[in-house]
Amino acid sequence: MSYYYNQLIVKIDTATKITQVISNTFSDLSVSIGDSIIHVFMEDSLHTFCDNFSKAQKDSSSVGFSLQFSNGINAYMFLVNHETEMTVFSVASSDQASQMFDEIMLVNSEHINSIRALYKKLFKAEDNMMFFEEIMKINNSLINLKRELANKNKELERLNKELENINYIDYLTKTSNRRKFFVDIYKLVEQENYLLTMMDFNHFKAINDEFGHKRGDEALIYFANALQDELKIFDGLVYRLGGDEFAFLVTESVSLNREKLFEEIDKELKQFHHLTSISHGTVLVTSKNCNEKNKAELSMAEADRLMYDMKKEYYRKNELNFSGK
Repeated sequence: MSYYYNQLIVKIDTATKITQVISNTFSDLSVSIGDSIIHVFMEDSLHTFCDNFSKAQKDSSSVGFSLQFSNGINAYMFLVNHETEMTVFSVASSDQASQMFDEIMLVNSEHINSIRALYKKLFKAEDNMMFFEEIMKINNSLINLKRELANKNKELERLNKELENINYIDYLTKTSNRRKFFVDIYKLVEQENYLLTMMDFNHFKAINDEFGHKRGDEALIYFANALQDELKIFDGLVYRLGGDEFAFLVTESVSLNREKLFEEIDKELKQFHHLTSISHGTVLVTSKNCNEKNKAELSMAEADRLMYDMKKEYYRKNELNFSGK
């Protein structure tokens, strides 16, 4: 494999000084006996090397880790502790560290034979073959580490999903919340034009005042579920923006009869209060009127204006005092 010819193998003492240069195939990486090995690393990788060097010394162990040489090449390095000295074995990854890392961890028979043949050529003494066995032990440890990381990644995905639900799902109605609305709308209009409908309960306060807040919550939950059920076939997205204020998004191409939709929902809402209904306003949202320069709040305000015109008419017909709710 090509990365066998991009390697640095040296021995260093307990002060990181190079005592022997076994192999260096990098023409732009200078290593000399008596120099400290640390000069061959990028500044960001120096801390990584020093931490692992200290660990290998303290635990009398062998360690493997990723770093970057001063010539900009990414590599995977093994430190093999021999008590009074340490062997440094580095294999360049040519900007594909993750792929090489997987290859080392898998270590199938073909790789083992290739590595064994390489080291037979490089090393003749018995103690150097012991070094090869150390590398094999490290490979086995890396395989186990990969398995552990895979399990931890699954757990992390689960926790991230829970966190997303906390951040983006309304606790009461289980619809998406205001935060998710602003995340979605900018992304959606980049691909297609959408119709934004803003909604608000008429006379919602009467439910809370006459039947209690628990009944008010039940009305919100019922409305959210009913709306989501009706919009499923249109791939509509429903959001609770706060209190009794909701919004939904559907693509411009959807043939949705909003008047009929809300007429049916209003009938069902009468079970909570005979004066309860929904006012709504709809505007077209595109990448031209909803972007970094023209914030989504501008479109929301226009839909709100239409919604409140409808709300004022509702209160006028029912001879109620309009206070904005």
